[in-house]
Amino acid sequence: MNRREFLGTAAAVTLAAGVMPRLAFAKDVTPELVWKQEPLEFGTVRLTGGLLKERFDLNAQRTFSVAPADIVTPFFLAKGMPVPGKPLHSGERAANFTGAWPGLYESFWMSGAAHIARWSGDSGHRETLVRIVHELAKTRESDGFLLALGRSYQQRWIHDDLYALIRVTVRCLLDIYEVTSEKVALE
Repeated sequence: MNRREFLGTAAAVTLAAGVMPRLAFAKDVTPELVWKQEPLEFGTVRLTGGLLKERFDLNAQRTFSVAPADIVTPFFLAKGMPVPGKPLHSGERAANFTGAWPGLYESFWMSGAAHIARWSGDSGHRETLVRIVHELAKTRESDGFLLALGRSYQQRWIHDDLYALIRVTVRCLLDIYEVTSEKVALE
């Protein structure tokens, strides 16, 4: 039994047993239709208040308080280009940082920021993501290589999982494209 069937059965049993109060239905609406789950159209749900909205707003504020220049810094560092910001893994955090995953957390940040931009509806969030994609495009090599890694064998294989870096970088660019329709993210 899948989740939908379980919920429908549980609702029908509780209604039949009189555990839940009976609902008044319009003539053409049956109890089965009321309990049927239907997906909502994408982008039609917005938080309008309450604790969840407050937490979402705080998370969005904190996420977008990170300077875009800091997000793209590992990509510039890897290519030996002038660095626009400061690394996110600095000071004490860098001393405790295990493994070499250049650009991994920055890519996670971009994916998360894209999802926040999608649900917030804030055009400023989308504009920030577009600026970041254009900055990242400056680090793209002629053959399309865009990871926060150099080309030497030592730079390429110093970390544990090259696939993870590729997957996360591609996913964040797709997330940004889905929200902004910025074609540079696909290039």
